[in-house]
Amino acid sequence: MNLDINCDLGEGEPLELTEALMPFITSANIGSEKTQECIALAKRYRVHVGAHPRHPIGRGEVQVTRHELETLLVEQVGRFNDSDLHHIKLHGALYHAAEGDSAIAFQYIKLVQRKWPGVIIYARCGGLVEGIARRTGPAWGEAFADRRYRPDGLLVPRSEPNALITDPDEAVKQARELVRRLKPQTLCVHSDTPNAVAIAEALKRMVRE
Repeated sequence: MNLDINCDLGEGEPLELTEALMPFITSANIGSEKTQECIALAKRYRVHVGAHPRHPIGRGEVQVTRHELETLLVEQVGRFNDSDLHHIKLHGALYHAAEGDSAIAFQYIKLVQRKWPGVIIYARCGGLVEGIARRTGPAWGEAFADRRYRPDGLLVPRSEPNALITDPDEAVKQARELVRRLKPQTLCVHSDTPNAVAIAEALKRMVRE
């Protein structure tokens, strides 16, 4: 399989965990904590560096204005050297806000393509952002190996029981099904999912088959 494996990092996890994940991923979505340390680790392991801008509330639902979105992105993506930046993936609340509001989605995509041309947008496979972004620039569809999906194709909210997949074999089984059905270009595992390292390692074995 020719698949990217991405992981959300720099979100408060210890650097020991950040480094433990690096051998098994190909892209790092780096948040606002220990940004430079995470970038250095990604470069050492030859992992793509990506910005992972977030809203102050983190995960959940949020109403965000276009001005607020631009301010958050300029501030957070600005911490990266443009030459290092491979991709941008919105975090949590911003990710869902852009998927649920076409005005926000257009604003986000126009901003990225204006300020960071050529940088790949990582977005939900088959979702609003990916569909719009592909019209004018590079975008990779993302599927989640460690999150359960609802029948409508959206993720089970983290507030509900069993929203996470923590067993590596089950994560690989879901990943195979998502690859077959959705044809994503990148698979995500979260650093704060229990057994994240084992899941990432299992996904890497799957990809190499």
